[in-house]
Amino acid sequence: MIETGAHHATVKDLLVKLQGSGFNLGNTEPEYPTDVVQEIIRQLNALGLLVSIDTHPRPGISGEELAIALARQAYRIQHSLGNQALANALLQGSATRELLIGYVMEYYTLVKAAPSFIGSALNHELPPSVARQLKRLFLTEHDHDELLERSLAAVDIDKSLADTYVPLSSTYSLTASLSAFSRQHILSFLGSLFLLEEPHSAFNEVFVRESKRLGFPPSFWEPFILHSDINEEEAHADVTRDTLSEYSAISAQEANAVMTNIVSVSEILYWQSAQICSTFINAQQLWSRFYPDVPLSTLVVNQRSA
Repeated sequence: MIETGAHHATVKDLLVKLQGSGFNLGNTEPEYPTDVVQEIIRQLNALGLLVSIDTHPRPGISGEELAIALARQAYRIQHSLGNQALANALLQGSATRELLIGYVMEYYTLVKAAPSFIGSALNHELPPSVARQLKRLFLTEHDHDELLERSLAAVDIDKSLADTYVPLSSTYSLTASLSAFSRQHILSFLGSLFLLEEPHSAFNEVFVRESKRLGFPPSFWEPFILHSDINEEEAHADVTRDTLSEYSAISAQEANAVMTNIVSVSEILYWQSAQICSTFINAQQLWSRFYPDVPLSTLVVNQRSA
């Protein structure tokens, strides 16, 4: 409780000015008692009731400019961090069967969840063109999990077994981030799509090469490649640019939030790749994700799958 005493009227005036966002704390007038002002500010700030306002706001940018900035940022991150760990394993020919199956399972988890993210994004009030593009993306993505289920079936993992799978923490972080963006910050959701949808033809080539080397049947890699080919044919990698371009003006604060979130998603993708490589080092580690309650030492491995 703030004791105002004889200053009741001036303190009331101060509170009115604070409420109206028209008060500069660095330029208090002489009639405001300094000790009372400081106590009011301390208590209001502790309750989270004060918001700082930039009196000299920076100019905003267009959605098209933001899309270009995001692409440049992603390039800088890739140039700084280099190839992801999984890509290196494939290129070096050190990948194992467990590693490829584990990767497809983690990817399946993301693809299966994607339609729910797009559906949440469509609940926002969107420019008509953005809504149309997201609806088209939803229609092309909603059954892609079935393609990957065909890949998994080639190694004796049916849908019922796949549904028991516990994804890695990095994959969970990725899906949680995308879910939050789709519901709470639509610009970050749109800005992150190109990171997930851009084609990786070089990766696909070494994925097929290593799948053959490790003795997988064509029914393992062909649906995976078909999924990638459909994404490329539908120009999914352009969704970020095409949707953000519909926004003529984005505030500097919003643009900065999008940039920050997309850096986070980029870093999670690198973490996910490294975690896949460090986790799926043998068949027991892979199958423990399907049977989390079974002690690792007692798991009996299906040799065809492993």
